[in-house]
Amino acid sequence: MKALQRFGLFFGLFMLLTFINPGSSGYASDIEQTRATLSGLKGIYVAVAPIDPDIEDKGLTARKIRKNTVRLLEKAGIKVMSDREYDKYKSIRSYPMARLEVIVDVRDVEDKDLQVYNIIVQIRQVVWLARKPVINLVGVTWRNQEFGHSNSLDLVQGKVKDLVKQFIDAYFSVNKK
Repeated sequence: MKALQRFGLFFGLFMLLTFINPGSSGYASDIEQTRATLSGLKGIYVAVAPIDPDIEDKGLTARKIRKNTVRLLEKAGIKVMSDREYDKYKSIRSYPMARLEVIVDVRDVEDKDLQVYNIIVQIRQVVWLARKPVINLVGVTWRNQEFGHSNSLDLVQGKVKDLVKQFIDAYFSVNKK
């Protein structure tokens, strides 16, 4: 029985860590070095990951998150690229643009009026290998994340706005208004 309990504890911890820090191709945070990667960006494309349909039915939608994110960026004076502009410029190696990704994962806690959430706001942009500049990749160069629990999806939406505002602050710490 002890071995089964240890396995259950290990499995539960593994699942929690997987939920809190989902896999990605890289990790960047909001520090001086990652803020420097935002310098000189002329356009930001906003992409919001799909949200669980059950959560969208409760009012927290990817469309609403994208609309609010675009509004915050434009209000701050950051150029937001349309789908057409992004498609046009993403293949131009020297165009200074990035993709702002908003990932919101919300799960209902069974038999409770409570949700757990994991929110990631990150910048992806083209990067080159120093040893072989002909090789370029798209990588995460700036990232901020928050996880927690709430009984209000409005609070979760507020946390998304807070993280977007942190990106705006990071952006203007290395770009003049």
